[in-house]
Amino acid sequence: MEVLVEEFEGLKSIAARLDDPRTQINIFHPVENIIAISIAAIISGAEGSKSIARWAKEKKDWLNTWLHLPDGRTPSRDCVRTFFAIVEPAAFQACFLEWLNGFLPDDTQREKLLIIPIDGKTL
Repeated sequence: MEVLVEEFEGLKSIAARLDDPRTQINIFHPVENIIAISIAAIISGAEGSKSIARWAKEKKDWLNTWLHLPDGRTPSRDCVRTFFAIVEPAAFQACFLEWLNGFLPDDTQREKLLIIPIDGKTL
């Protein structure tokens, strides 16, 4: 399944509702940018804050089509690492699951989708 910019717009709006656990000093990147960039990078194969930051730099032109990057800059690895170290896990999980639920068909068909193979393998 190809994830289009429209789907990430939905993630961005959901993530914007997440409480920002950072202090107001030195906040440069909005919560929704950090979350959206991180999830897009992980879907693309990134495995940690360093590879997320590297991916974001490589995809900056694409990210600029749907995110407002302050001064055209992407989050650094320290920004990503620090954010995920202090964000409330349950709140992030709720945000992520709300976005994923948007991909499911209506409620009558959800019970049939107990397992979603994301690696192309089936049981």
